[in-house]
Amino acid sequence: MRNALITEETEANGATGATGATGETGETGKAAPARQPQTDLEFVFPVLNREHTIRTDLGNAADCVRDLDVTAGIAVVDCGSSDRTLEAVDDVAAGLGVLVRVVGCSSPGWGSAALRGVTTSPARWVGFGEPSTFGRGTGESLSHAVKLLADGQHIVCTGGLTVLETSVAVLIVGDDRPDGPGFVPRLPDTPKHAGLRMTAHGSAVPGPGQDIETTVVLVRVAP
Repeated sequence: MRNALITEETEANGATGATGATGETGETGKAAPARQPQTDLEFVFPVLNREHTIRTDLGNAADCVRDLDVTAGIAVVDCGSSDRTLEAVDDVAAGLGVLVRVVGCSSPGWGSAALRGVTTSPARWVGFGEPSTFGRGTGESLSHAVKLLADGQHIVCTGGLTVLETSVAVLIVGDDRPDGPGFVPRLPDTPKHAGLRMTAHGSAVPGPGQDIETTVVLVRVAP
């Protein structure tokens, strides 16, 4: 059963293919790309050789996003695993109750995989976090983050989670190439970052403060 799983091939020369249970065959006889359901929020999980933990990790993440007031999904970005990570994802995806999308990434590094995930995401918002840390209280944090995003924030950092508008994520991840989840983006005072609003609170904020909440609004600099 692969009805909950969409698989996209690893990029090659800039081309991306997609297959899935909803794929159709056109006049040329070639399978058309799967139509992806509309998703409001998609969590992007870069993985490498996680065969023995990915089932539990995805289950934890799905438990937290399934009951949100928005449509949520998960993107697994495989960084060239040599074990059975992808087979393990396939085994568990249909029973998670959320859409699971699998993407390949040929470029090394967490940041490259994260960028691959956000540039191919159909969602309005994307999130990053270590799936093994999803647990009690994560759902409430996500609900709060989604409310802030819907109210006009572009970036919300809470606990070990970073949730962003997808277009902003492409900008931030493309520029900074963070090396892991739970990062707090840098917002330099440049024209392309002008007007971005970020709220950060909890343990995601570096430094001694653990209950910091701040909003940053950048003003466009003169040309």
